[in-house]
Amino acid sequence: MQDTTRKYAADPRSSEELVAAHRQEMNSEDDTREAIGLLHFRGGWKEFELGRQLTESEDPEDRVIGADILAQLGWEKRSFHEESVQILIDLLSDPDHKVIHYAAISLGHRNDVRAIPRLLELAQHEDPMIRFGVTFGLSCHDDEQAIAALIQLSRDDDDDVRNWAMFALADQTDIDGPEIREALAAGLQDPETEIRGEALVGLARRKDARVFTELVKEWALHDVSILSIEAAEELADPDLVPHLMNLQESLDFSGDQYFEDRIQDAIEACEQQAGLVFNPSDYDQDSDQDPDK
Repeated sequence: MQDTTRKYAADPRSSEELVAAHRQEMNSEDDTREAIGLLHFRGGWKEFELGRQLTESEDPEDRVIGADILAQLGWEKRSFHEESVQILIDLLSDPDHKVIHYAAISLGHRNDVRAIPRLLELAQHEDPMIRFGVTFGLSCHDDEQAIAALIQLSRDDDDDVRNWAMFALADQTDIDGPEIREALAAGLQDPETEIRGEALVGLARRKDARVFTELVKEWALHDVSILSIEAAEELADPDLVPHLMNLQESLDFSGDQYFEDRIQDAIEACEQQAGLVFNPSDYDQDSDQDPDK
């Protein structure tokens, strides 16, 4: 992050030039989002005004860019939060579906409860692009109605909508209860591997007993996703240790150090839950006492 900050601070381009660069990036196959990141980093009055003015343009592409600028001004400082949220909520009534999509996603970054009622009105919109934006916008809210909408969206016909809704329920809220668990359990039967993995993680975070059987079943089929390993680490069930060790011995990790490290992390989490790992910090290093006595 420090390297990024230094790089952004040294960039000589004006904010107007960055808007033009972002427009080009959005229309290219390789959108690095570097220009928009710089605008967010600066996050001052000039950048806010550029975003606001663009949202008032007759050109829907301008309004999309304006919404994108207002999404994360100032990063964690959330510059011009009140003003930006109101503009973005108003954009949810835009006639252009792409503008609504970007406004909803931007409201997800702003994470303001004032947006929830209007987002809920769009949760069953016929356009999956808008439903995806709504799903993102409702993520990270612990509001009862927002959670209910995400549960409904986790059963959406569109794979991307369903995927993000499952991720939001699994990882972006700590709320627990029978409704959210059943939505996650339903995700275990999803035809999409990533969605099944998100469901596993969500149930594992809630220490649901169904996860153990599902993990063993998945690994027996040699269908080992990184999300299943993450779920094993979250569940931290000592009985998973032999299964994880078997994976560790049988899989080829050539060129995938991250995957190998995650399996080791999962093994250690399960062992620690059983108290099987010796941690030297638990003992007085200056003592002559034998820790085995």
